[in-house]
Amino acid sequence: MPLIILKMKEGVLKDSNMKQDAIEKVSRALAEAIGNEDYYTKTTVIIEEHPSENWGCGGKSICSK
Repeated sequence: MPLIILKMKEGVLKDSNMKQDAIEKVSRALAEAIGNEDYYTKTTVIIEEHPSENWGCGGKSICSK
């Protein structure tokens, strides 16, 4: 079934409650987009957190901004 990977900087989701909320809302959004509520319970969400120095945008390191 669907697998959604959320990649973000460490600390964006500050605690387990925020992570749970993100997982629930992303799963719900996919089910709504597909138009099939069954996908809410069939969707796996993985949160990958990475240090700021591992992110870049526009040719620049995020941490150098």
